[in-house]
Amino acid sequence: MNFPIGYGMNAEQLQQEPAAEPERQETPAEPACPMPKRKRARVKGGKFAADDPATEKNEAWTESSNSEA
Repeated sequence: MNFPIGYGMNAEQLQQEPAAEPERQETPAEPACPMPKRKRARVKGGKFAADDPATEKNEAWTESSNSEA
């Protein structure tokens, strides 16, 4: 099978430098509106805490501030 030079490109087009890619916009590292980070709650032994279905609050999860790591 004979294909044209560069699969449809002529010799002049092959010698030209490829077009520059558009600059990518950097995404912000942190969202504009930071959400509280949720972590699984743990009991003294280090195991995950269970949720008590009798209460409205979900004891299985705790919210930590952004300053805590």
